[in-house]
Amino acid sequence: MAMLNKKRKEWKMRGRVFFALILAMCLSVAGYSLYEKEQNQHDEERIEDVYYSYDEHGPDAANVCERGMMQSPVQITRKDALQNQSPEIEIHYGEGRFEIIKKAHTAEAVSKSGQNYILIDHQQYKLESFHFHLPSEHQVEGQSYEMELHFVHENKNGEQAVMAVFIQEGQANEMVKEIWSRLQDGFSKKDNVSIRLPEFIPKERRAFYYTGSLTTPPCTEGVKWIVFEMPVEFSEEQIGTFHRLFGNNSRQVQPLNGRKIYQLTVR
Repeated sequence: MAMLNKKRKEWKMRGRVFFALILAMCLSVAGYSLYEKEQNQHDEERIEDVYYSYDEHGPDAANVCERGMMQSPVQITRKDALQNQSPEIEIHYGEGRFEIIKKAHTAEAVSKSGQNYILIDHQQYKLESFHFHLPSEHQVEGQSYEMELHFVHENKNGEQAVMAVFIQEGQANEMVKEIWSRLQDGFSKKDNVSIRLPEFIPKERRAFYYTGSLTTPPCTEGVKWIVFEMPVEFSEEQIGTFHRLFGNNSRQVQPLNGRKIYQLTVR
């Protein structure tokens, strides 16, 4: 009988030890998964912070963007721009529906209609979205503008073309009032709005054309850039609202590395 009680105690002890080992393993796995999740989230935040905290780190810190030879934005000098009317560029913009998304670093309008596009040598590039930078990313004769607007297009082969419009302080833009009004209640808010795109395009259609990259990660190269020479106007209040919401979100100018910049007229 004493031997049986002794065996029972041993079995209980072994059971407790086994249970403790299993519990410890589960807690260890759960703890590592939580750590890994937090670490991945931290890494993602660090990557964004590294790229967008220009004053502290610079845009190419930690290899966030590929270090290619055809990066954007660039410095534009009129005397060095080659007069050319090739490629032929046409804008086919009207009114369209856009989803307004307040991101951490900018306001983005994503096309929901798919009706607006540009033609480059008769090849169609559909407007995918547009967003804003402050101050301007491209510079002309060493000077920046208050802001810059980027219209991002893509053709059926996945090739991209970005049309850039400088923004200077002046009269209020009615379409910006519509967009800014959707940005006041938190980063996760999304809303659709009808936007008349021609109100963002300068009446004077002189532009610079060159081949570069996206100015945000992953800075993919081979992008066709159309940079209008003349700006449009936003009011001081409208520019101030963007700065209050997003701060500075522009990438510094990149070396041309022998690339040619052409001056042409967009139709």
